[in-house]
Amino acid sequence: MKTLISSKLEVTINKEPFNEMVKNELIAAIRQLLQKDKQSGDMESRKILKHFGAFLGLITIARDKPVLADDIDFRFLLLEAHLKGHVELQFVVPFVVKVLEATKKSRLFQLKLPPDDPNDDPRIKKKASGNAWTLGVMNTLMELYKSPDATLNLKFEVEILCKEHLKLELDQFEPAESFLSNEDARRNIISQLSPPKQPSPPISDPIPQSQGNQGRRPNPLQENVPPGGFPMIPQPTPVQPQPNQPRIRYEQIDHEIPDLYQALEKFIKVRELPGITSVDVAKRNIIAAINYTLLEKELMTRIIERSSKIATQATENLVKKDFALDSDENLMLTSAHNLAR
Repeated sequence: MKTLISSKLEVTINKEPFNEMVKNELIAAIRQLLQKDKQSGDMESRKILKHFGAFLGLITIARDKPVLADDIDFRFLLLEAHLKGHVELQFVVPFVVKVLEATKKSRLFQLKLPPDDPNDDPRIKKKASGNAWTLGVMNTLMELYKSPDATLNLKFEVEILCKEHLKLELDQFEPAESFLSNEDARRNIISQLSPPKQPSPPISDPIPQSQGNQGRRPNPLQENVPPGGFPMIPQPTPVQPQPNQPRIRYEQIDHEIPDLYQALEKFIKVRELPGITSVDVAKRNIIAAINYTLLEKELMTRIIERSSKIATQATENLVKKDFALDSDENLMLTSAHNLAR
């Protein structure tokens, strides 16, 4: 679907101002997701961020157009997530991986192995080469992959990117110097993720303390203490129960009345609204719809089959669980009939 939308933007519209507007709106939405307060179990936001990353890669990297560092700086984004902890990495790494998947469709950003040279030593494995931006982001991902606290999910994302999309091996990436431990890079981070949580200030007592009983909070339990007795706890005001809404019960319907309208008319309440010209006509239309549903053989057959299947499966599972060790067969059959009804 993302590939189809990006191809439609390119073929049918193919207008630079429109494409630029789509990219700007997408980057704004990505920034909003990156800067939100993240929770480890927020699977929906992680999924949306991955889709946004894949779409961003298709409309930029796959078309040989860069994502400017002023919009999203991917290496510093990975560094900041690494410093802020595991939860941020859960969101950032899959997003970056999805963007890099688009490099396989690009001539400018694609990574490949250098051509064979007869003078090369066959014992030395070739290293990936190509675009400097792609290599920089990939080397940072490999640093995260090799870090001792890397999770299985993080390693899986990087392995799939290398083997399935880039068609390269993990050991074909080797950074010249570590970026994650670079002190200059750490000092120059411009935050792209959610700010750290501020500790909540301690609750101060607004009533000043003074000598004697002045400034003390009144104790409501001590106000109702009779002489020589126990404190009287005030009872909550009882809440009046609301009357139940009227419901139609099977036994309330007079089955001897042949006309369905006369049998159900007293149970159907219709408000007098501006669009309803006649309450009587509205009631007849409702009962006619009920009658049609009951007489529609194909519809009722599907409803009965579905209800019976659900009731039968639930009854079978519960009866097997509750009466597995019971020797009384009649008790089990009676319970099964009652439960299915």
